[in-house]
Amino acid sequence: MKHLLFVCFLTTIIKCFGQYEKGNEQEIIVPINNELTELFYPTIHQLSFLDTIEKVQIKDSTYLYNCIVRGLHLQPSQFWYHEFKNNRGSEESFNRIRERLKAFNGINSSDLINGNIKECLRFLIGVDKNDNIVLVADTSNDESFVDDPSVIIGRISYIPKAVRYCNFHFNKIELNARGDKIQTGFSVTVRIKPIVYANRQALVESLMGYNDDIALIQNSYKIGDIIVDNERYRIIINSNISRTIWEEINKSQLFFARQGVPVSKETLYKKLGDGDFYAVGDTLLLNGKFLTIEKISPYQDTITFLRVKGEDAFGIHDGFVIQDFSAEQINGEEFNLETIDRSYLILDFWGSWCEPCIKLLPKQKKIYKYFSKSLKGKINFISVAYDQRANMDKLKNYIVKFEMNWIHLFDDRENHGANYNSLVKRLKIGCYPTFILIDPSRKILFRGCGEDALDHIKEILSRAN
Repeated sequence: MKHLLFVCFLTTIIKCFGQYEKGNEQEIIVPINNELTELFYPTIHQLSFLDTIEKVQIKDSTYLYNCIVRGLHLQPSQFWYHEFKNNRGSEESFNRIRERLKAFNGINSSDLINGNIKECLRFLIGVDKNDNIVLVADTSNDESFVDDPSVIIGRISYIPKAVRYCNFHFNKIELNARGDKIQTGFSVTVRIKPIVYANRQALVESLMGYNDDIALIQNSYKIGDIIVDNERYRIIINSNISRTIWEEINKSQLFFARQGVPVSKETLYKKLGDGDFYAVGDTLLLNGKFLTIEKISPYQDTITFLRVKGEDAFGIHDGFVIQDFSAEQINGEEFNLETIDRSYLILDFWGSWCEPCIKLLPKQKKIYKYFSKSLKGKINFISVAYDQRANMDKLKNYIVKFEMNWIHLFDDRENHGANYNSLVKRLKIGCYPTFILIDPSRKILFRGCGEDALDHIKEILSRAN
């Protein structure tokens, strides 16, 4: 799993949100911070070699020599499609694009643009007459470096003392936004390693190779804050330069924490495993209010929420009502949630391949027997086996061996088709065994993973006795 980067956000600007009424809903736009800190390791993006230039004029009539151009394509699919259309790209590159977009009958013209899209972040590295190594960023995005900012990052034969970081803002980056060309700004941090170059030729040879001597550094996670009825919550969103690509932005995972609750790398790992994260289109409950995540801006600069006025909402997290669902039972028959009485319900997810799941089966059996008596007629148990069909006999043997005398559903682990009705996918189950406790009104009281979660559910049900 990627290392995480936690960023502190100055919450004093939160009061300046663009906030206005929209029918029965309220739209809230939350700014997201993009500064680097040293709390977690960031994501490193290597720059690709693009070109060599013997002599280039930059600002103030200065000339650089023995120059290398390196860059990062923000939308490589769009770039290779343009190359292919102009007979400069290979059939292999074209096929990679087609596979990526799952457009098996050819490129979808509504997604890719025939014309050139200037989506590349370009950097020039060269040596001036005094043997200073100079880095220039093409922030004007015109493939010329004559009017762009530059910084001296070293000197030939000089031993740098430490890693250096330089910040640049690109003013006119172009992107393909689902078939429409848009222009936007983009800020980056460049990391320069303390490398010694014996001479100019050594510099050229090194920067023509595949290395991260000079690379882009980016937050693994970005941070923002949202205030709901005077209660402040921290928003954490997983971040990556690749998420500027239109297919990826809505797959961003969002986490929320009340102010004062510490958030660490371990906390986020656990939330990922428990499925305790949100994406565009999800509704969450903050301070007793329901908010729907409407959209994320192309560069994750802002997140737009809709504050929905209502008492209950469907969702997959604590406080939400679980929607009725249908699923295949292990015996092959169809199951519908609406067919069982509205009582307490323990929903658990397991598999024959999951050792922690098998280890907990005796304890589950004891909990089943105890609450079946103490809450007689007021509780149901449903197990969902996320497994391969080839393991069906193994699942049935476990069910008999541990006297799991309750409802058993099957979720095909090998069927990843978009049309497959996967309960695991719908409820975002990422850790096994996961346990979800649902009350008689179908509201989720608790969800968690492992033995601690099972113990907590036991405590909640004991108070319900």
